[in-house]
Amino acid sequence: MLLQAGEHARDMHASPQRSLHVCADQPRPDSALVVGGVASVGAATMQPDVCGVGRGHAWLYHGLGIPITESKARYEEALEILMRAWTAERFSYEGQFWQIHNARVVPRPLQKPHPPILTGGTSEATSELAGARGYGLFLAPVFPFAALERQIRIYQESCAKHGHTPYIIYLRPIYLGDDPAQVRRECEPSLLNFLA
Repeated sequence: MLLQAGEHARDMHASPQRSLHVCADQPRPDSALVVGGVASVGAATMQPDVCGVGRGHAWLYHGLGIPITESKARYEEALEILMRAWTAERFSYEGQFWQIHNARVVPRPLQKPHPPILTGGTSEATSELAGARGYGLFLAPVFPFAALERQIRIYQESCAKHGHTPYIIYLRPIYLGDDPAQVRRECEPSLLNFLA
């Protein structure tokens, strides 16, 4: 099933309202703090959450002085921390990048065992991982849809192989205004920065 970005709230797991938290900056040393933030928003609003995760853009790593070659390992550690934090009353983690000792997330997420996960990315490895773990896949607006067909197929095949239902969101930036020249002036610098 392929949905436009605005439709996910209405359809995902038959819930009428959801908040989506996207944590695409995995290289940050405090990424584990996001875990409690997602649960807090859900508890405060009494609405189920969807948590979006991703490896992050190359410029994040460069800006933090972290080698981009660590991105996959950091991403996998962050996902492990996220799952432990949401599924255990208390947890510890000893990894290559993060060490967490006897931590506890409060409030607890509303969903059990944890909120649904959406993962962003355009690599074949991310598509395979998302399908294998039953995560939804959101596709960033950096490529035309046709350029993502292979990743979508890999994701769908991985979902089928592991008994999961595919859930895909294809994101598109939208900027509304009456004057096309003004719209371009206002949004072009930000879009070019995002794509750089």
